[in-house]
Amino acid sequence: MITVKDREKEFRKDLAALLAKHDADIHIDNKSRAFGNVYFIQVSLDGVYKDNDLVREYGEFEL
Repeated sequence: MITVKDREKEFRKDLAALLAKHDADIHIDNKSRAFGNVYFIQVSLDGVYKDNDLVREYGEFEL
């Protein structure tokens, strides 16, 4: 049996690899609304340059 602790460890490892593959970061923002708190996950994709040429454009999006 795989424990939840082992599953979490594997998930975090896979997530770190995915973020590294895409030169990305995630940020979670808590915004209060009239009906309660709402959480937003913001994904930031770093711009990547090679030999002073932009090869991967910077961008952001919400999940």
